Amino acid sequence: MTLGRIKAHILEQAKTEAERLIEGTREGLKLRLSRARASLGEEMEGRLAALDQKLQEENAFALSRLRAQNHLKLLELKNQIVEGIFHRVLEHLLSLPTQEYLELLEGWLNRLELRERAYLRLSPEDTNRIGEELVNRINSSRKAGAPPGVSSEVLFLDTDTAPIKGGFVLRTRKFEIDHSVETFLKQLKEDLTPKLAEELFGSNQ
Repeated sequence: MTLGRIKAHILEQAKTEAERLIEGTREGLKLRLSRARASLGEEMEGRLAALDQKLQEENAFALSRLRAQNHLKLLELKNQIVEGIFHRVLEHLLSLPTQEYLELLEGWLNRLELRERAYLRLSPEDTNRIGEELVNRINSSRKAGAPPGVSSEVLFLDTDTAPIKGGFVLRTRKFEIDHSVETFLKQLKEDLTPKLAEELFGSNQ
């Protein structure tokens, strides 16, 4: 084989090897590109899924917070309505005509069935307006049923007044009874609010 043919043969082999390497490199690049695209697609899908999950959680939290706020506002409104009702009851009691108010307090005192000396404290206004008459009424009503020789006077008007709007505070040697209209309405509210709320707003409060 001549030198020229040997060179041509070597060049042909080199060309063939170069083409094979190029083809192998091209296939490798295609495979790497395909894998990169697949990996990128999975990563993007993962990011999108995470973003979607985050948005759903944020929306759920915002909706839950909005519902809680609305529930609190509704509860506050219901409480205001109930409070308004009892406030009007208080205003009604304090605006009763004198005789009706006297009869109300007289009834409260008679139900206590006093058996020992007691001192009646009223608000400053009630002390001047009805104090003496109320005490006289209670003692007079007891006089009719009192045994002979037994004093019917057990109730006395206290010289001290009570810091109340209406009603009375009764003080004896052993105990003290707060029967002010404020305390009366507080107890009434505790007893009646659940039933009143059900009647006003239904069972789904």
